[in-house]
Amino acid sequence: MCSICQEIFNTPVTTTCCLQLFCEECITKWLTTNTTCPYDRKPLTRSGLSKPPRLVTNTLGRFKIRCDYWAHGCQDVVKLDDLTKHTVDCRYKDAKCPKCQCDRTSGHDCIVALLAESNQFKKKYSGELAVYKAFINKAKVEIEALKQALKRANDALKNAHATNNTDDEVHIPDHELLVVCRRQLSTPEFLTNTMDTEMTAKTLAIIRAQVTKQKNLFNVCKQIANDMDEEFGTSWHCLADRGKAGVAYYTPDRSTFMRVKIASITLILFRTVTSRLDSQIIDDDDIDIVQDDMKPIILEMVREITCEAIESADTLDEIAKNIKNKMKSRYYLYDWQCFVGLRNSIGRHVTYQPNSFISYDLDELRVVLFQA
Repeated sequence: MCSICQEIFNTPVTTTCCLQLFCEECITKWLTTNTTCPYDRKPLTRSGLSKPPRLVTNTLGRFKIRCDYWAHGCQDVVKLDDLTKHTVDCRYKDAKCPKCQCDRTSGHDCIVALLAESNQFKKKYSGELAVYKAFINKAKVEIEALKQALKRANDALKNAHATNNTDDEVHIPDHELLVVCRRQLSTPEFLTNTMDTEMTAKTLAIIRAQVTKQKNLFNVCKQIANDMDEEFGTSWHCLADRGKAGVAYYTPDRSTFMRVKIASITLILFRTVTSRLDSQIIDDDDIDIVQDDMKPIILEMVREITCEAIESADTLDEIAKNIKNKMKSRYYLYDWQCFVGLRNSIGRHVTYQPNSFISYDLDELRVVLFQA
């Protein structure tokens, strides 16, 4: 046994001073910090080390010792000469068991190891689980409280609606409402009106005519919208509010909007802009050039592209996008810009490339196209 590491000799060497055996690695490490023999304290250097007699080497090679991984569960006892090879190939050299991935110990049992690990996890996470359960229980209580509050709010809303609409049980037919309206046609109440004087007068005449002529509110609204289309152009809409019919959302042309109340009925008239103008096929002859600085061949292309864009698009944004992209695909030297809006509500001040600007009207639309 090596007097330095207190283990069986590993590659033994002998000293010339006292003929004592040591592990080669142990004595070499010793001499890096010392200049004397660890046994008799006489001067010693690495040159004073030599191989032991063959008899010693053979005797040591026949010694049987336990595997280095005995603590991991290896029960093999091998000759010292075979220990190195056995250690390299030992199936217990990994610290983890390949079956259960637990730390290997002497007499390792996978079931016992897994149970021990499970108990450790239970102890570790039991506190966190208790906190989580408490959070869940608190959340359930709060959710139940919210449900009860929502139920009370819904009940209160139903009661308020029932209180405010007791007269709904007796539904007043359209023709009776129109009889009352006809008595007050001469004194309409304007709630909102952005129309000019001439348009207002014509609109009231149309309303009076249809309220007098029709027998239900549906036909009143339908015919008013049709008459407004004929008188002022397309895309007119008319809504009839009986006072408790809810709220409608719409985006009108701000210059052509009216809310007028006659008896208990409020009529809402407004005009919107549609992309497919008049729902008819657009011809390039309908385009009125306002201003242009553009070559004739490009101008003809603009007319063609505009008609195609209006026929295929559903919104003003899509019209502008289609015109811009098609012009860019044909004339790509500079980037094209396109604005589309109502004829009387679009302004512009732009800087453009020479021979690349045009402003033109099509029905109620105005289009501005140029290369930036």
